[in-house]
Amino acid sequence: MEKLGSRHAAVGLALAVAFLTAACATATVSPSPTGAPPGSEPPAPTAVPGSSSAPAGVLTVTAQNIAFQPTSLAAPAGTPLSFVLVNADAGVPHNLAIVDGSGAERFASEIVAGPTQLTFATPALEAGRYTFLCKVHPNMTGTLSVGNG
Repeated sequence: MEKLGSRHAAVGLALAVAFLTAACATATVSPSPTGAPPGSEPPAPTAVPGSSSAPAGVLTVTAQNIAFQPTSLAAPAGTPLSFVLVNADAGVPHNLAIVDGSGAERFASEIVAGPTQLTFATPALEAGRYTFLCKVHPNMTGTLSVGNG
């Protein structure tokens, strides 16, 4: 009788392993909206517009109600910049582009629909005043002062 119980336990264990293996083999992962590896996505934003939970040295801009918050940022000249764009507008696409005084685009992030957040780095900028804007909603603007700008 003991051999029969052991045999049933072994069959049960084999079935459990087969089930788990099949479940793992058929799992699919949706592509990340930001291009980051799956599982590394930041959580949906819970920040209050204008607040920042980002590490020091990271500029955080929130897009909400078709407006940026804050509308004024400052950064050092000559060093690459790190940004977090928090898109708090559900289903609404936004991005963050930086243009210089002549209107030439210096950088543009990808466009993402909210709610989400996108972390990205920009090349170093020379000292001066720049405009940041949403290319989808050009009325969404702010000022980036770099260095002495």
